[in-house]
Amino acid sequence: MDLLPAPIHGLHLAGSLGAHHRFQTALGDPEGAQRARLAAILHGLRDTEAWGALGLGGGYEELVRRVPPHTYAELEEPLRRQRATGRPVLCPPCRRWLPTSGSTSRRKWVPCPPGYGAELDAAAGAWMVDLAIRHPRAFLGRHYWSLSWVPEELRQGGRDSDDLELLPPWKRMALRAAMAVPGSVADLPSNQDAMAATAMHLAACPGLSLVSTWSPTFFLALLEQLSRQRCRAAGILAGDAWPWPGAPPRSRRGAGLLRQWDGSLDPGFFRALWPRLALVSTWCSAGSAPYAARLRALLPQAHLQGKGLWATEGVVSIPFRDRQPLALTSHFLEFRCLASERILPAWALEEGQVLEPLLTTSSGLLRYLLGDSVRVTGFLERTPTLEFLGRGGGTDLAGEKLDRIAVAALLLELGSACVTLFAVSASTPGYVLLAEGAPADAGPLEARLEAALCGFHHYRLARELGQLAPARAWLVDDAAAILDQRAQARAQVQGGTKPEALEDWGLPTPPGTPWYARPSHGSPDET
Repeated sequence: MDLLPAPIHGLHLAGSLGAHHRFQTALGDPEGAQRARLAAILHGLRDTEAWGALGLGGGYEELVRRVPPHTYAELEEPLRRQRATGRPVLCPPCRRWLPTSGSTSRRKWVPCPPGYGAELDAAAGAWMVDLAIRHPRAFLGRHYWSLSWVPEELRQGGRDSDDLELLPPWKRMALRAAMAVPGSVADLPSNQDAMAATAMHLAACPGLSLVSTWSPTFFLALLEQLSRQRCRAAGILAGDAWPWPGAPPRSRRGAGLLRQWDGSLDPGFFRALWPRLALVSTWCSAGSAPYAARLRALLPQAHLQGKGLWATEGVVSIPFRDRQPLALTSHFLEFRCLASERILPAWALEEGQVLEPLLTTSSGLLRYLLGDSVRVTGFLERTPTLEFLGRGGGTDLAGEKLDRIAVAALLLELGSACVTLFAVSASTPGYVLLAEGAPADAGPLEARLEAALCGFHHYRLARELGQLAPARAWLVDDAAAILDQRAQARAQVQGGTKPEALEDWGLPTPPGTPWYARPSHGSPDET
């Protein structure tokens, strides 16, 4: 038995007790905690060019009077200037910038000064200690945390994709020592190589006790990768040459299980491979719900925990006491009520409200509109708890975060015959373009569509990781009429008739057309 991880987890958790205590205290006084958090954030931005000049020292009421809500597009120019010059334009100087999907630019860069890392650590620390209290077996073995993967163009450019770098140095050292997959995997030249290496390291780890991933489609793709690579993986685990830098994974036990496996995604196999797996943390709501249910069925030995609402720009809610309360001790949080358009502070929310979060963080994103929709489900002590409903202006099948405004512009680029892009949930989800034309012309249009969609940061990444199927085109003579029928059907449910540039039809297949559905597992060593 691997005895190393448990004391390392103990060290990490001991260092997070303060964050846990502060969060526990904040639950009973959300207004006091949030006002203190805002004062600390504004103090940290006092020497920046943009916000320092405003002299924001009067608290929340002054912030509301002097700073309007912002989108990324409105902050993009000063952020680009800070990234190019290193000057403290919107936030203190920082060396690390995180990429995420954008709308106008199709890729956004979010600055990560030291204060922002401390804000994320406050949320993670409170969550981890609560997790250890409720699921102690998850801290008896090794962990796998799937963090910020990046598209290959950024991987090859030497971009740092290790989110552990946001944590204090001693926490980074402790966590890396207890991980099932070494950090060197992040340095491999392609995402295909990194996925294969990750799957093999996990197969060699019978003591895996916790998996943390963003979209459940990512871990499902990883399981399919292991299925396709099972013969090759068995050889490597038994002693064959390791094709990449770093120490190879070795496990005679894992090799034997892989050789006996027929490749079907079977709960019995995964229970035998990871008998100590106690918890999987992932997105479980909105568009991720069916894929989370599939993951739960494949890993019945593990408790499946909803992730809360974390974004590259910040964290809104965290799992805590089996609820998802606001991350009060991390950022300053406001919410735009979608019914009344009023913007409310965290302490003024009411159960049942449907809202869009606004973040104010040490990254210099003040009153930043996140673009997601959430519902207030109740309260933990005096703090609101949330349910994630989905992207407010787009779709998000696998973390790709497609935005309706950007997709509308993309359709114009592709040509006037393109009517809409719709999302389809399937074993491997994907997108289909509805357009006027002859079916024989679909191939070239599909190539242009896929190239255009890959301009979106997270779409490209989801494709490289196998979370999304290739985009397809559905060409028919009466595309506009089909979209009108869809709008009328939606009007009966939602009260609106305007067709959108990005639709979520929720169909297993476009009616009367072939589909791109892939088998759940391929032949051995299929690439």
